[in-house]
Order: sequence, then C-alpha cells, then structure tokens
Amino acid sequence: MFLMPALLLGLLGVSIPIIIHLLHRQRTQPVLWGAMQFLRESTLQMKRRKKVDHWILMIVRILALAVLALLLARPLWVWGKYLPKGLVSAAPVDVAVVLDHSLSTGRTANGQTVFDQGVGVVDKVLEQLRPGDTISVILAEHRARPVNVQPIKKDDGRGVAALRQLLRLEKQGMTDCSIPEAISASRRLIDNGRNFNKLILVVSDQQRSNWHIKDDALWRAALGDRAKELAKSLSVSAVPIAPDLDAPNVSVGQVALQPTLLGINRPAQVTANVSNTGAKAMSGLSAKLVMNGKEIEAKQLPELAQGSATTVRFDLEKGFTAAGSGWVKVAVNANDSLKADNEAVAAANVWQRLPVLIIDGQLTKNGAIKSSRFLEAALKPDEPSLVQPKVISITDAAATKLDDYAVAILNDCPTLPGELQSKLEDYARAGHGVWFILGQRTQKTLIAQDLSRRGLFKAEVNELKSAGEQPPGIEVKDPNNPMVAMVAANERNALTGAATRKWWSIKPLDGDTQIVLAGSGGDPLILERPFGPNGGIVAVWCTSVDGSWNNWHLMPNFVPLVNETLYHLAAGQTRGHENRGIEAGQPIEWTGPAKPAAQSVQITLPDGSSVQRVPVMNNGRWMVTYPDTFLPGIYKLQFQPTEIQTAFYGVNIDRRELDNTALSKDDVDWLASGRFLDPAHPQIDAGDLAVVIRKENKGKELWGWLGGLLLASLLFETYMTYRLIGSQKRLDVASAGLLSPSRL
Repeated sequence: MFLMPALLLGLLGVSIPIIIHLLHRQRTQPVLWGAMQFLRESTLQMKRRKKVDHWILMIVRILALAVLALLLARPLWVWGKYLPKGLVSAAPVDVAVVLDHSLSTGRTANGQTVFDQGVGVVDKVLEQLRPGDTISVILAEHRARPVNVQPIKKDDGRGVAALRQLLRLEKQGMTDCSIPEAISASRRLIDNGRNFNKLILVVSDQQRSNWHIKDDALWRAALGDRAKELAKSLSVSAVPIAPDLDAPNVSVGQVALQPTLLGINRPAQVTANVSNTGAKAMSGLSAKLVMNGKEIEAKQLPELAQGSATTVRFDLEKGFTAAGSGWVKVAVNANDSLKADNEAVAAANVWQRLPVLIIDGQLTKNGAIKSSRFLEAALKPDEPSLVQPKVISITDAAATKLDDYAVAILNDCPTLPGELQSKLEDYARAGHGVWFILGQRTQKTLIAQDLSRRGLFKAEVNELKSAGEQPPGIEVKDPNNPMVAMVAANERNALTGAATRKWWSIKPLDGDTQIVLAGSGGDPLILERPFGPNGGIVAVWCTSVDGSWNNWHLMPNFVPLVNETLYHLAAGQTRGHENRGIEAGQPIEWTGPAKPAAQSVQITLPDGSSVQRVPVMNNGRWMVTYPDTFLPGIYKLQFQPTEIQTAFYGVNIDRRELDNTALSKDDVDWLASGRFLDPAHPQIDAGDLAVVIRKENKGKELWGWLGGLLLASLLFETYMTYRLIGSQKRLDVASAGLLSPSRL
C-alpha cells in the first residue's frame, strides 16, 4: 500500500527517457570509400555495442524515475499481510509521552507529586522500547513545551540519559494546560521520526478542565484527519495518575488592600481568605505577611474544619514607608498536598500625595468660595492628608493645567466655556476622572449641550425637582460599585436618614452609564460611565454638596462616600500602577504620561527570567501591554529612562487548577467514540505499557530500500553515460582511419 498514492502519477515521468531516446536515434548515411574497407567490420561491431549501451542507459533512467515516484508515494510494507505473522513484532514505533505539567500535578499521590510519578512512567516507557523505537517527551503547560526537539532512539544512551536528567530538573508546574494542544505538539514532533507506527501516551491526573471535553473542533485540529491512511498509524492512550483526594489542603484566596489608594506612612490593611479545601481538619497553622520581600508580621490561625474558611487581617499602622510601586504576599505554613496555593500576592502603588482640582461655579475670584467648603473639608478629614485639594473659580479653569491633578471636580458650574470643554474631554480620555456635581447654579445647557457635545455624558434633562414634606430616601442600586462599596458593606442602605430636598431629574441616554444611588422615587442621584480607552471615568451627582439641597454633609458616611468616589475616579489615571491582583492570563496594561518619554521596559517574571518590550504611544500616553501572565507571582517592570517609576503586578494562580473534578466514564467514552483516544485502549495502567507499545504494529515504510536503489541507479546511469561518451569518441576516431583495427 502507499501512504500518498496521488504521487504515483509521477510514474508518467518514465516516458521522458523513452522520448529522448527516440528523438536522438542516430540516422547514418553509408558512404563507400575504398580506403576504409579494412576498418568496416570493426566499426560495425562498435556501433552494435553502442546501441546496446543506449538501451541499457534508457532502462536505467526509466528505473531511476520510477523509483523516485515510488519513493515520494511512500510505499508501506504491511506486517502480517505480506509477511509471516512471526515477523510482525519487529515493526518499530515512535512514542511520544505527553507529560502533564500543570499546577494540579503538584498534588501528592502515594507520597510523591503526580508529576514526579509521571516522570517515573517515562522511565517505564523507556524500559519497554526496543531497538529502532524512539521516544519524545512533551510537557503539557499553558503552551506545550517539548523536552527534546527530535525523537531519541532507544539505543542512544547519551540522548536517553540527557532526557532523564532534564525531566528530573523540572520544578513544579504553575500554569494550566491544554491536553489537546499538547497532543498536537507531540504529533508534529513524532512526525519527524522514521517509523511508520506512532504512539502518544498522555500521562496526567485526568483533571477534566484541561481535557476540553466536548470541544470536538479542538480535538480534530489536534489529531488531524483520522480518515487518511497516514493517521491510521497513530494511536493515543491515556495513563491516569490519581492524586490523593483524602489528603489535607489549605488554599489562600485573593489578597485585598485597603484603602483603595494607599498613601505613604498612612494606615493600611491587608486581608486574605484562608480556606480548607482538603478532606481533613487542619490546626497549628500560621499566616505571614511579606511586604516588598521582607517579612512584616505572622499570625496564628484557628483550627480549620473540612470545608471551612477564615479571614486573616494585618493592620499596618504606618503602611508603606516609601512612595511608588510595591507588593505584598500572604503565605500559610501548611504541610499539605498542594504547595502552590498556600500563598497569594497583590501589587500596590503608594502615593506621596494625591492632587485634586475643585472647579467651583463661582464666577468671581474674590472672596471665599463657600459652595465647595464642605467638599474640601471632606477630602481632608485629617492632617497630614493624602488628598491635596485646590479650589479655583470657573473663571480660572481654562488657564489651569489639568494634567497636574489626578481628578477634576466641577462643583455647581452653570455652563462650560468651549475651551474648558475641550480640555476636559482630552483629560478624561487620557485616563483621568472627572466629577460633575449639579447644584442651584447649574443650567440645563450644561447637561443637554456642553457635556453631550463632547461625549462626556449624555442624558435627557427632565426638570429640577423638589421634595414635599417627606423627602424621598436613598436606595443603593449597586452596592458593589467602588464609590459606595465601603459605606454599603454592613447594611443595604448605608445613608438611612439622608434627606434630599432638591435634585436634577435626568435620564441617561448611554447604555454604559450606571446608576449607583437613586431616590426612592426612582430618579438617579449618583451616576458614572467609563470614558476613553485608558480608564477615564465620568461621575455625576444630581444634587449639591453645599447643604442647600440636602443634609448629606451632616451624615456620618458623607466623608467616606466623598473619598471613595475620589479614589475610584483616580484609579483610572493610575491604572498602570494601582493595587492589582491580576488573574492568571489577564494582561498587564501599564500606562504613563507622555513625559518623560518611555524608551524601553524590562519585565522580570516570577521565575527570574525577563523579557524586553518597547512602549507605544496611545492617545497621548505611553502604554506597555504584556499578555503572558500565566505564571503566578510578582511581575516587575523597570523602565528606561529610570525617571519612570518601577511598577509591580501581582498575578495569582489559575483557580481552575484547584478543581478536583476528574474525567468520568462518559468523558472517556466520548474521547474513544471520536477516536481521539484508541477505542481498544483509551486508558491503561502504568504497569501495562507493553500492551500498547509492543502490540501488533501495522507496517514499515520502504523508503530506506528505495532510497538505496535510487542511489545505485543514479551511480550506474553516470557510469553508462561516461562509457557512451568514450565509446563515441573512439568510434569517431576509427571512422576517420586514425586507429588500426587492433587498437579499437
């Protein structure tokens, strides 16, 4: 049989030597010459021998072309069909071992990790191989990684020893994996092997999330077209290694930092959830806090029953002592079945001060700006204060450089001058926060025209409403919104008792506008919407903060409400540096101002390796994106020039890797029915590897024999061509009478 029968059309090429031979036959016209009568007999003998040589040369050339066509069509000698059964077992095989190296294989199984047991399975595979067999090992990680770049022969002692050494040097896997993609990588690798028979063994903990069950398209892409003859030589079997499900295990959840914006030498809190996900109660545990690589504090944890959890909290009186980017880690000293989930990290940006600009609607510069006094006091509840507010009149706003401030607050402005509208649009699009507070000086055109014209906020203005004798209450529409999350943490309505006597009744026209607080009558009181690609946020309060329309400034939660709103708006501008607990696979997106110009950045990964990136300019800000955050830990960004602050990002483990759900019988049946696993041996025990490695193999390609025959025919063709050229020269000389018959 032939693996690529279409290439047998190349046999038509054998007609080429025949055509050439017919076109170049010599047609001679005899010329009688008395002086040549004694040489005539010898010359005729040479011509007869030359004609025979021509026929031999043509046959050799036909043979060479035919062998080449057969070689390209890849003929296969099928064992047991054309040979006696006793010779079947001699067919060699190329074996690829897909070794699961995901985070979940760090679980223990019979005193070893699943991965270490998988390395032991590779040793058992090597014991079963015969001379002529080859082995390849591919680590199933987020991106499949071959351990060897070419199949290694069984009798290659140095290659086998190097392979074993490399496997034993591998550390705990820390990412997810895709078994179909690892199989695809292994198939490409063993295609380089010389043997017709191919075998893939998948050694894993059978964690279901990594097998992509029911994703038929992914599996077909991994294994190719099974209907082709070549695919019939490939079989895939799984070698399961079950972890100890009754072993203890403690897991640290995401680390949280409070407040949202951290200031230098200001109080901070670090909290983390510690849960017992194992099958046994655990006691004697302690959690430690590490800040910027230095252990700060340790706390004893209560006994954790099976399935229970506790929250560990570290109160830092002075918090971070240096401005800039930093990081924290919470780690538990548990001796359990999986070490990788015993810690979690978070990154933080620490501010020395947070400048805020308050643009008051007062037109004159003279005298105190009274309408912003409550707002200014709420932003500076104590000294020294992280927030540094500056109050100016709207008359001075157009000449003020907005980029010097983290947030711009427009308090009770009647309208916006055209120049200020343009500056606010650019300011928000660059990633800053803009906060509009509507009041008694506000005109309808501010909302209906000024804000809408620049796309900052689009809403339909109904009317200015006044409450009767019973002012409506306040309803928290989204308690998870950062502006109200803190004040709504302990009770659904954190502003009970607040009286709102007047407000602007508006209806948002943007689908992405979110209502955060509303009156009991349904009218929005606090709204927000994202603006631009860099994290800009626009917030709108529909009632004043000067005490004339409400009593909000007298409520205990007014100060935290104002400050949390400010922190939320400032977080957009600081998106490249803010506190982050990035999920595995979520890209790092750093942004920075246009000056100083970012030339390059070195990103140091949690494993100590590093990559270089070149920042790009996007909407007036420098941007660096790094998507390959599949390795948990701290990522460090160092910039050139060094005036740009170093930035840290904390990436935590992929929580899917903590799912213990294994392949079910129905899952295995689906894989076998689709021929993604060998229907005869979809799963085998590590002790039964000989069943699939030494089973009756299907055949052997004849490329070696045909290649030798092709080389021999080419050498013989060269000899015959040289012989004919020499014979022609001698015949020409003899015909001229220059040689005697005895020398011919």
